[in-house]
Amino acid sequence: MGVDEIYRGKKDKFLTLVCNLETAEPLWFGKERKKETLDEYFCSELVSRQRKRIEAVPCRHVGAVPTEHRATGAQCKIVYDKFHIMQHANDAIDEVRKAEFFRQGPKKRGLIKGKRWLLMFAGRT
Repeated sequence: MGVDEIYRGKKDKFLTLVCNLETAEPLWFGKERKKETLDEYFCSELVSRQRKRIEAVPCRHVGAVPTEHRATGAQCKIVYDKFHIMQHANDAIDEVRKAEFFRQGPKKRGLIKGKRWLLMFAGRT
């Protein structure tokens, strides 16, 4: 089972998609991309026996694990999306870079200004 969101535009925003990863068949669509939307899938589409057999749950954050699945007591692995892990890492790097930029003082800021990508990828060859 895989879970992802589909952007529908400004008016409808997002749909939550649950699909079979082996056959690429869509199994269920939810109207929003909230935790409660996925909880609805777990409650309405899966029986207790099916929920207990889940081995891994995809999510962006630890708090995003569906409430209903946590209530089953099943031991499962949490699978984080590589895209979101990289997004969080890049955000952390940006925070450090900005803090250093302002810490250096006005004279050194001129040397650093406009060199974000150079600083981020320095040392990589």
